[in-house]
Amino acid sequence: MFHDLLDLFYPKICNCCSRELSGKEKIICTTCLHKLPLTDFHLNNENAVKKVFSGRLDIENAAAFLYFRKKGMVQELIHNLKYRGHREIGQYLGNRYGELLAGSSQFNFIETVIPVPLHPKKLKFRGFNQVEGFGKAIAKNSKLSMKISFGKKINHPKSNS
Repeated sequence: MFHDLLDLFYPKICNCCSRELSGKEKIICTTCLHKLPLTDFHLNNENAVKKVFSGRLDIENAAAFLYFRKKGMVQELIHNLKYRGHREIGQYLGNRYGELLAGSSQFNFIETVIPVPLHPKKLKFRGFNQVEGFGKAIAKNSKLSMKISFGKKINHPKSNS
């Protein structure tokens, strides 16, 4: 009852379109969730991200979760995560992407997730690394280990299922 009263005065809103979320919706409304511009690069080893790195780095595969467009829904999500401190967005998106990667044969060889380190000044200003929650959720859902800033390692043992 307390949560219902709280929602009456402080309704939960979609982090993409700012509409009020309904009962079971979390972070993103169902409409926006179905409109997320997924790349599906995890299904194709010859994708645009891998081509960018090809010849520059020795990599086996690369992928991106979402397409980014200025003033689009992905930019709104990133701004809410980075600048408004909505850390739950990173975890939510990481869970979704981790599930996709776990089901992709293109990424069976991955052992460790390493989120891009944040410059110390930015970390001090923001108080958190916005991609760390995303990376942790990917690692957990994919049963992978994770290294934070090339130091601390978190293990998520692979299941036998």
